[in-house]
Amino acid sequence: MNRRAILSVLFVVASCKGKPEHREAPPNAQTSGTQTSGSGALLSKGRPDVTVPTGDGSPPKRTTAHLDDATCDKLRALEFSTFTKDPSGTNNDSVAVIYRTDGRPKLKVSVQVQPCNGTCLPPELSKWQGLPVLKEFMPKVLAESKDTQFEVGATTLGGVPMIYTFQLGVLDAPEGFHYTDTYVLYYNDGINKIRAVATYADNRPLSRDAMLAMAPKTDLE
Repeated sequence: MNRRAILSVLFVVASCKGKPEHREAPPNAQTSGTQTSGSGALLSKGRPDVTVPTGDGSPPKRTTAHLDDATCDKLRALEFSTFTKDPSGTNNDSVAVIYRTDGRPKLKVSVQVQPCNGTCLPPELSKWQGLPVLKEFMPKVLAESKDTQFEVGATTLGGVPMIYTFQLGVLDAPEGFHYTDTYVLYYNDGINKIRAVATYADNRPLSRDAMLAMAPKTDLE
């Protein structure tokens, strides 16, 4: 079955929550029952599972003006089963809200809605490729590592074009252990823009493959 991620739900202002789907993670995934080896790496015990809310596949609703207070309040009020919402700000015409999974693995979804104010690029891949700002959610050492996977691509939601990035990497550097498993989705209609960031936010993983098994790209998407 083709799952829709929590990110797609948040793009529909008058969204209706779909029935959550239950996913069991692979048996080699890390979970809350962990031990620490001599090197500090976490050892896997048990099987985590995560419930990812589903959308109805509707395209984003185009806007014709900056969001009013009622719409911002409606977006800030959205809640989802198995996710806890962090308190969000109350700035006019913009929204910032963070969701975290209640169980394991720990995932974090940050959604920001702002007016374009002339800064929005059309969702054409050629205009986005190579932009330094697209790596803002990655530590510099990971961004410079040849082993880090980073991709910029074009996707659609309900037939509407969007831009995404996906980054995956683990690096045990002299100054510390770094890891990232993050999917970022960018959308704008020329009036308002949305940036949604879904990331693995749990303990230090055993390896890049173990982290990817805990938080596959398809789930973050």
